[in-house]
Amino acid sequence: MGTCRYYYDDPLQANVIGRIAVIKEYRGKKVGQYIVKTACSLIQGNVCLHAQLQSKPFYEKLGFKAYGEIDYDEFCPHTWMKKEM
Repeated sequence: MGTCRYYYDDPLQANVIGRIAVIKEYRGKKVGQYIVKTACSLIQGNVCLHAQLQSKPFYEKLGFKAYGEIDYDEFCPHTWMKKEM
């Protein structure tokens, strides 16, 4: 139904959640929310992610806050977001 990865990033001094993906027919059914919440529960310490701007409201509902400048990844605007655990 969906997946993500997470890893520790030494320069950021935080765990980073990335590559969150949900199969199209399962989108809108809270699968992504479950994946992010589960990843956060497994991680000890602060959590960051590099969100596409279109997904920012989704992560804000899960308690993430944007910080820093907007940048581009593969020609798509992104923002860094963090959640203190």
